Amino acid sequence: RTVTGVQTCALPICALHSFCGAADGSRAPDIRHCRTLADLPELRWLRLNQNQIAELPPAMGQFPKLVRLYLRGNQLKTLPRELESLILLTDLSLSGNPLGTFPPVLLRLSALERLDLQDTGITALPASGDLKNLSGLKWLMLQHNQIPEEEQARIREALPGCFVVF
Repeated sequence: RTVTGVQTCALPICALHSFCGAADGSRAPDIRHCRTLADLPELRWLRLNQNQIAELPPAMGQFPKLVRLYLRGNQLKTLPRELESLILLTDLSLSGNPLGTFPPVLLRLSALERLDLQDTGITALPASGDLKNLSGLKWLMLQHNQIPEEEQARIREALPGCFVVF
């Protein structure tokens, strides 16, 4: 089974939850009638780990009910600004992507509670004042990045209610 209308080759669906079916999960999802991402308005979880995805299409911002997005182990270097539309997103995993820098769009995801940025090549996070936009963050995973001790202390101070792992 594949999702069409994505700007990469037919992406295998590893885990889709509550789409093209009852939002409460009372009946099994049926993707036979889904032709594009727009056909998945009830999507809550999307797992596209280990798919060699190099770029996310702007259409990724068209899931108003998405709460969990897992993109581990792909080839992402940037994220589209349209992700800021994912106002219910609480859990985001970008571990194992060659981001290099902290994607600015993440600062606009105010519902975010869990952010996994392990092994992304990030060496610093935005200014402390900007990090306050992530005041609801409870878990921040930054393992396997070369973040200096001074930066680690600054991050912990900027996110006092967040459990940060380096």
